[in-house]
Amino acid sequence: MSLEVVWNRLPHVRRAEAVATAPAALGGDSTYAATVRCETAEDEIRWFETGVTRRECCEFAATNAYRFTRDGNALHIAHLRVGDPVHLVTLADSPAALESTSPHVCGPDLYSLRLTLHTNGLLMVWRIESPLGVAAIHATYSMP
Repeated sequence: MSLEVVWNRLPHVRRAEAVATAPAALGGDSTYAATVRCETAEDEIRWFETGVTRRECCEFAATNAYRFTRDGNALHIAHLRVGDPVHLVTLADSPAALESTSPHVCGPDLYSLRLTLHTNGLLMVWRIESPLGVAAIHATYSMP
């Protein structure tokens, strides 16, 4: 899959929709819907998401922010939610997808990412391995 195609789609994303499947010990299943505002610079793209997360018991406002940078055949994703950027994953080009080269370690949890092209945007599939179980987040990012 072409890193160049993904890089060119990133600034045009305007909508995010996600479904998370997780055991109850990890918070259970949820959905997320948000608008995405993009900022671009020569060497980075930033996404600022504002939306709503829904669980069986409740609904609450949610925000998220990412920074994308690249070098060579690698795409780097950092989280901007709190304070300084936190590196999440580096994605390497493979024939069918961009895939994390190693998992992101967050406490006892390991986060891996697979990014593919979607008809009208991008699909990110996160896999979270935890001592409490395994969860997955299927997030579709759509362009107008």
